Amino acid sequence: MWQVFWVFLALGCTSFGGPMAHFGYYRQLLVVKKGWLNEQEFAELMALCNFLPGPSSSQMGMALGYRQAGYAGAIAAFVGFTLPSFLLMVSAALLWQQGQSFSWLAALVHGFKLLAVLVLLDAIRGMWANLCNTALSRAVALLTAVFLLLLPGLWTMMVLMLAAFVIG
Repeated sequence: MWQVFWVFLALGCTSFGGPMAHFGYYRQLLVVKKGWLNEQEFAELMALCNFLPGPSSSQMGMALGYRQAGYAGAIAAFVGFTLPSFLLMVSAALLWQQGQSFSWLAALVHGFKLLAVLVLLDAIRGMWANLCNTALSRAVALLTAVFLLLLPGLWTMMVLMLAAFVIG
């Protein structure tokens, strides 16, 4: 449990960029570096967490923590990952209340967002190489991306999931 807490605390201190970037950070650390699970298991968990309503990257973190150390691991992952954001938000609120300027923080966050794009692109590259290893899976992935870019929305996603299910 403590190992899970420390791993997710480090992720919570360094994982900027939103849920999709979080998946990239999770994959890089927990699949590639630590080997907590393989690419296929990661992809299945990611698909489940993106399908369920709610905060997908938090669900993924708790699922990864649970997988590693049961319910205590799920709680440790949640607390470790969200504690830095909680402390940062409370600190920012207290400073704002005292009239502090945040222009330096905006520049810092912008830099972290740019870094998150690189992490996300690396995760996409890695998952593409490991999970889209047939012509059919590559075609399905590319067509899905094109359709979602051209016709974003819930119904497009539902139709594409159904089509991928039938093809698969």
